[in-house]
Amino acid sequence: MRRTALQCPSCRFHVKETTIRGSFRCPSCRADLRIPYSYTLKIELLSILFAPTALMAVGVKLYSFAFVFAILPTLLALYFIVGFLAFKLAPPALELVDNDFEESNQNHSP
Repeated sequence: MRRTALQCPSCRFHVKETTIRGSFRCPSCRADLRIPYSYTLKIELLSILFAPTALMAVGVKLYSFAFVFAILPTLLALYFIVGFLAFKLAPPALELVDNDFEESNQNHSP
């Protein structure tokens, strides 16, 4: 599978996926970047929707005792699978981090 190339919105430098951890700096222009929250939210929602479907496909009834114990491991597995596939097939557009907003949130948090 080819490597996913993400572009810095500030300088258009191709950021390697191995450098992405939470918010990070562009290796070229040092701008603070992150993957948009909406992108990770979509992955979480897809995982939540697919988990019951996957369990029912293998024969676990929706209102059974086994369903209760199988849903969490299935959710976790699907979260990683869906996230990996989404990142490869539809990589996110990186966004600039608003440092003023981040600092004001850190100063007001308990």
